Amino acid sequence: MFLVERGQVTLGVQRDGRRVIVGTLGPGEVLNWSCLRDEPLSLTTARTAGSARLVAIPADALLALFQSGRPAGLTVMRRLFASRRSTLTPRATRCSARAARA
Repeated sequence: MFLVERGQVTLGVQRDGRRVIVGTLGPGEVLNWSCLRDEPLSLTTARTAGSARLVAIPADALLALFQSGRPAGLTVMRRLFASRRSTLTPRATRCSARAARA
């Protein structure tokens, strides 16, 4: 998993042989969080947009922290989920709006 410390990272997917940018991450945001899954799966590619600094966080060390029961593990987990929630909120809002119209 990686934490963007400085700069920006663009996330992209391959569509019809072209890279389509689907998001941009900045300082404090996390990418490759799916490495925490039992079966890691990456659907996007990541590229720095200019100069950037990322911090690599080994998945096994992070999982051990979560499983330790220490308060720091809970704090990190909450921040990770908050980061994902802010990324997913626009999509969830669109889905809720569609469901309300149906």
